[in-house]
Amino acid sequence: MTKIKVLAAVHGESSTHTVRILEIAKKLRETGEFEVLFSGKGHYMNLVKGAGFDYVETPAISLDEVENLLKIKFAPSIYHKGNIEALFQVEE
Repeated sequence: MTKIKVLAAVHGESSTHTVRILEIAKKLRETGEFEVLFSGKGHYMNLVKGAGFDYVETPAISLDEVENLLKIKFAPSIYHKGNIEALFQVEE
């Protein structure tokens, strides 16, 4: 079976972000269809390590940089600050 590879980012500005992403990653891992790797730096990486996920330490990135990257590269038509709460609800 081919697994879908997922890279999840952890940054040091929000524990809520890390917890949300970690819970999604756990659900993906349980399906057996996904391989999840984390990238980031800071004390929230301890949550990732404690959950047994592989990770790569990378330079810190600000929340604004994450948002800009998402807008430019990944989902410019749906992602903006106005609908971030709706996206978090979908995650849950």
